Parts: sequence; structure tokens; C-alpha cells
Amino acid sequence: MRKSTKTIAIVLTLAMVVAAFCATFTASAEDTNLLAGMSYTAEYNAFQGGYEDAGNQLTDGKYRGDGETDWNDNGAVSGISVEYAGSNAQTIITFEFDAAVDLNSIIVRGVRAFFLDNSVNRHGRLANVGIRLEGEEDYGPAAFEASYEAIEGAPESKTADESATGPQFYNINATLTGVEGITGLKLVFDTYKGDDIGTNAYIFQVDEIEAYGSASPEAPSEAPVVSEEPAESSEEPVVSEEPTESSEEPAVSEEPTESSEEPAESSEAPVESSEAPVESSEEPAVSEEPTESSEEPAESSEA
Repeated sequence: MRKSTKTIAIVLTLAMVVAAFCATFTASAEDTNLLAGMSYTAEYNAFQGGYEDAGNQLTDGKYRGDGETDWNDNGAVSGISVEYAGSNAQTIITFEFDAAVDLNSIIVRGVRAFFLDNSVNRHGRLANVGIRLEGEEDYGPAAFEASYEAIEGAPESKTADESATGPQFYNINATLTGVEGITGLKLVFDTYKGDDIGTNAYIFQVDEIEAYGSASPEAPSEAPVVSEEPAESSEEPVVSEEPTESSEEPAVSEEPTESSEEPAESSEAPVESSEAPVESSEEPAVSEEPTESSEEPAESSEA
């Protein structure tokens, strides 16, 4: 009993390990940053600020506080941070996917904002999320909910009268709903803080943009189109009519009937042998000719 109990315990332990591994693998597959290393386009109706984008900084995986890049007090970090400036301006970042994807969340890292007052003139808000479905050209709005998460360990800021301090660096976390089978993502940012704070922020500062999801399952479903080839191969029965040509060969196979006749000839041999006595018995019927041969003895008698 002890051995069987120990065996069951080992089996259950292994099953739990396998289940945990599968769960981890599935979660990591679903939580992939699909924007990592991607190129993008930036549109803004004002101008780019003092920290220009080298072309791929928003998807290179680097941001302040990532363990490799230090904070620069209240300032941005060249080569890491990007700024877009303009009062009441909008900044639009567009991503194009090679194949359809499903998205469930977006993280915008290193956004500078100060909600206590306008002593910090930098602010970023995710105003709209646009998506383009596979096979379509136009973008439509996507449902999302966004929230600000203060970055732990980041420098704080003071109010204009220095009476209070508070966070000034945030990550914007957005949860998406029903974003499936898309080939384009368009993120619209502005500098609006809220009516109760004011709107004099005019610089959008950001380090990194990430979007998490997975490849759309519709993509591999194109395989059945390839599986239609059997239909083409099913037309081969038309080619398989050759058997009808080969079925004409039975006409040629009549030769076996000729060869089969040979056994008939060979089979007649025993018949001849068996009929020999019959022929001899029938010779009396054939012996009508012997009347001629019987005349020969008459001739021989004449001799």
C-alpha cells in the first residue's frame, strides 16, 4: 500500500508540474509585446520637442527606470525619451502589422504629467485608439479604458508654491475590448489634463509604447484553401479514365482467350485419345469409304 501511495503521489506531482508549465507557456504566448522592434509613423500638428525620435526609440525596449537607464531628475534622457510639442496639439503614432493580430492591452511608458497643478507643462493622455481590420482600408474606433500608474522610484514634483509633492512620471495602462483581426493600430495622444487643472500643458513626453496580444487565429485558417487541392486531385478520375483505355485492353486480353483455346486444343488431345475407340467405333460409319477401300481388294483380286 505504501508503494502504491507513493507512486500516486509522484504521478500527481508530475501532473501538477506539467499543468503549471502549460499554463505558463500559454500565458507567455498570449502576453507578447507585438510592437517590439516595429517601425511606425508619427504625425503631429505642431512640432517635435527638444528630444527628437531617432526613428525607433518608441519600440526599442528602453525606458527610464528599466534597470539599465537611470532617471535624469525631472528631465528626459536623450536617445530614450521622445517629445512632441504644441498647445492643444495631437500626436498620432501608427503601427502596421504584417499579419492580423488580436490585442488586449497597451502600455505607454515614461509619460510625464503632474496632476496637482500646472507647474509641470508636460502631459500625455491616450485620447483615442484606432484600429484597421484585416482587408479594410479605413480605421475605426476601438473601445478601451485607460488609467495612470505612477512609476515607482521615479522623481516626484512639487506644486508651484512648493506646498505639496506628487508623482510626475506615469505609465498609461489601457485595456482593449474586442480588438481582433487587425492589421493597423493608431494611437492618438493629446496634452489635456482636465478642466479642473487647466490645459496649459503643451508637451507630450514618452519613452516606450507596447501592445500585448497574439497572432490572430484567422491567419492559419487559410490552410483549408490549400486543402481544396484534393478537389483538383479529385478531377484526376477524369485522367483515371485511362483505365477505360486499359479496360479496352481486355479486347487485347482476348489473346488469353486464344491462349485459353490452346488448353482447349490440349484438352482435345485427351478427348482424341478417349475418342480413339469412339472413332474406331464410328469407323463403321466412316467405313462407308472403306467401300472404296473395299473395292481395292477387288482390284487386288483382279491383279
